[in-house]
Amino acid sequence: MQTHNKNQFQENLNFVLMLGLLLFAPWVASGKSIYALLVLELAALALLASLFWNPFIPKRLPMIVWLSLGLLASIPLLYLISFSSPLWQELPHPDHYQAAVTWLQQQDSEYKAWLAPSIVPQKTLHALLALLPLLAIFIAASSTPVRKLTGAIYALLILASIQAIWGILQYTMGLEQLYVWGSKHSGGNARATYLNRDHYVALMYLVLPLSIGLFSLNIGKYTQIKESDNKTKFDRWLIKTLLLALATFLLLIAALFSRSRTGIFLMILAIFMSALLFARHVGGKRSAGLTTTVTMLAFGMASSVGLIPVVNRFIAINPMEDFRWEMAATAIVGIKAFFPLGSGPGTFQEIYRTVQPYDQRHFINHAHNDYLELLFEIGAVGILVLALLLILYIYGWFSLRGMRWHEIRFIKVGAGISLFLMMLHSLVDFNMHTPANALIVAFLTGVFLAKIPEDELQRSHRRRRRRHSKSHSQKAEEPL
Repeated sequence: MQTHNKNQFQENLNFVLMLGLLLFAPWVASGKSIYALLVLELAALALLASLFWNPFIPKRLPMIVWLSLGLLASIPLLYLISFSSPLWQELPHPDHYQAAVTWLQQQDSEYKAWLAPSIVPQKTLHALLALLPLLAIFIAASSTPVRKLTGAIYALLILASIQAIWGILQYTMGLEQLYVWGSKHSGGNARATYLNRDHYVALMYLVLPLSIGLFSLNIGKYTQIKESDNKTKFDRWLIKTLLLALATFLLLIAALFSRSRTGIFLMILAIFMSALLFARHVGGKRSAGLTTTVTMLAFGMASSVGLIPVVNRFIAINPMEDFRWEMAATAIVGIKAFFPLGSGPGTFQEIYRTVQPYDQRHFINHAHNDYLELLFEIGAVGILVLALLLILYIYGWFSLRGMRWHEIRFIKVGAGISLFLMMLHSLVDFNMHTPANALIVAFLTGVFLAKIPEDELQRSHRRRRRRHSKSHSQKAEEPL
C-alpha cells in the first residue's frame, strides 16, 4: 500500500510538472523571456529527476527512441569538448573557423576562443539548457497514464481557445493595451501573448487536429447516446460537442485574423487531413459535414468582421520576393563553409554574420528555416538527426496499426497531423526556436510515439463506464 501511494504521488507530481511546462510558456512572450526560460529549465530538471527517480514509472518508448534521445542530448556536449591548438587546427576547413573567431574577437573584446568544435561555446551551453524542457516533457508525455494524458490534451485545448479569444479581440478592437509582449504596433494582427503572428498561428494549427478529432469522436457517439435514453448523458454529450465545436471555430477565426499566409494555408491543410483521417471512422458524412459547417461558419464570421486585410496579404505580396529566400541562400553558403561539423549548436545568430553579404542590412537571428539552421550549426550530424526524426515519425504511424479507435487513438492521430504541419512550417520559419511551440511539439511527439498497452486502454475504458453507470444510478435514485 505504501509503495502504491508513493507511486501515485510521483505520478501526480510528474503530471503537474508536465502540465506546468506545457501551459506556462505561451503566456510569457511565448517562453522567450529570460525569466521564463529560467523557470522552464528549473522545472525541467525537477521533472527529469522525478521521472528517473522511480523505476516503476512506465517506459513506453522503444529502444530506438531512447537511443535517439541520447544522441540529441549528447550533441551539444560533444561540441563543448575543448581541444589542444594543434588538434583544433586539424578540424575540417580551419581557415573558415579561424576567420570566424577573428571576426568575433574584433566585434567583442571579451570573446575568448575555447578551441572547441563550437565557435561560440557559451551559446552551445545555452542550447543544451534549452533542450532540457523538451526532453523532460517528451519523456513525461510518453509515460503519463491515458486518463491524465487525455486531461492534458483538454487543458491544451482550453489554453489555445483562450489565446484564440485574445487574438480575436486584438484584431477586432485594435487596442494597444491588448498587446502585452513585444511591439505595441502590430498592425492589428492577432498574436495574443506571442511576439510573432507566425508563431502564434502555429499554436492554432497544432491544436486544431486534436480539436477536430475529439469533435468527430463525440459526433460518432450520437447514436449510442440517443439509444441509451439517458437525458443526463445526452446533456453532457451535447455540452461537450458544442464546446469542442466552439473551440474549433475559435481556432479557425484566430488563425485567419493572424494574417499569416503560411499559417492559414496550414490550417486549411489541417482541416483536409483531419476530415480524411477521422470522418470514415466515426459518423462518416455526418462528422465531415459538421466539421465543414463549423469551418464555413468561421470563414463567414471572419468575412463579416473584416477579411479583406487577410486576402490582401495573399495578393499584395509576392512570396518569391520574401527576404527568407535571401537568408536561405546565405545560410547555404555558411553550411558549405563549415561542413561537415557546423559552427556549433545555438551559434547561428553570431556566425551567420561572418558570411552575411554587405547588401543584407538586416540583423538576422534565425534562418527562417529550421532545417537549414540545424545543418548550419551541426553539419553532417544534422542530416543524421533529420533522417532519424523522419524514421521515428513514420514509425509512429505504423505503430497505430491494429490499435482500436479509442479516444487516445484519435488524440494520437491528431498529434501525428499536427507534427506533419510543423514539419512543413519549419521550411519557412523558426517555430522550433520558440519555446512555447517547441514544448507543444515535444509533448505531442511523446503522445504520438508512446506505445500504450491494451490492458491500460481497457482499464481506462472500464473506469469511464463505471463512472457513467454510477452517475446514472444516482440519477435514478433521486426522489421524484
